[in-house]
Amino acid sequence: MSARTSFPLNFVPCACDWCGETDGDLVLEGPDRQLDLPGQFRMVRCKKCGLIRQNPRLTWDSLAHYYEGYTTYVPLIREYPEWQQRIKRMGPAKRVSCVARRCPEGRLLDVGCGSGRFLEEAQRRGKWELEGLEPTAGMADYVRRSLNLTIHDGQFNEANLPEGHYDVLTLWNVLEHLDSPIQDLRRCHRLLKPGGYLFLTIPNLEGWERHVFGRYWLGWELPRHLYLFPRKVMKTILNDLGFRVAGLEGSPSSHFALEETLNYWVKSWPEPQRRLGNGLLWLYRSPVSRLGLMLPLGLLERMGLNTLITVVAQKKA
Repeated sequence: MSARTSFPLNFVPCACDWCGETDGDLVLEGPDRQLDLPGQFRMVRCKKCGLIRQNPRLTWDSLAHYYEGYTTYVPLIREYPEWQQRIKRMGPAKRVSCVARRCPEGRLLDVGCGSGRFLEEAQRRGKWELEGLEPTAGMADYVRRSLNLTIHDGQFNEANLPEGHYDVLTLWNVLEHLDSPIQDLRRCHRLLKPGGYLFLTIPNLEGWERHVFGRYWLGWELPRHLYLFPRKVMKTILNDLGFRVAGLEGSPSSHFALEETLNYWVKSWPEPQRRLGNGLLWLYRSPVSRLGLMLPLGLLERMGLNTLITVVAQKKA
């Protein structure tokens, strides 16, 4: 085995972060389909509250290996040729519009800002005082230098941030990676002003792809996704933490997310059929396919049935 695949797998039991229940019903058991690293991992549904969690789960020393090559450098859109920028801006622009409809100005913190594509698009609007938080130091420095914004280093639960300061907090595809998501949602509540908005993009357990593709659905993303949130459970948690759920919206990454799910599915085919599947994937990635699927995927997105869902919550006054 290579050094990359010879690390120890150390597991720990995990009680439900919401209700503390230790027991759960098996929902799924599977491998790392993204990086093909070793191990089998289990998702269970809490018998008390219905929250889905990975149990047992890897200690951080082991789990960190599953992020090497996963959180890769993605350039800001401005670094691409001009003819590519319009397409690449579509996803971030939809997210910015989602925020602008509720809160068109004020202080905004993007938690887990990555390489800064959402902040880049928000900066184009010129309406918010923008900040970001990114635990990967090199990526945080890249965004800081490129956009000339305040970017906090480190983990969300350790960052020195002022309470009651922000009008908007955004966590795009972040909450499911956190080992204590309820604690972090409580911190979101403390950081927001009364009436401030929280935007959460999470895997959509009620979406069509999960039901059609089952274990190959992108949203499982074992072992990096530690928690998954059924809509009813998510609404209950947010309400009890002092939020009002103001809306649910389909996420704008439909084409890419479906491509990843199809890729996991095709990888499971026997070799002769896999060649055909790879050919179909090549067609799926083509501009003609992307254009042809724009309408049906857009309709599914509007109906909240695609892979990801954005939960919009407002801090109660």
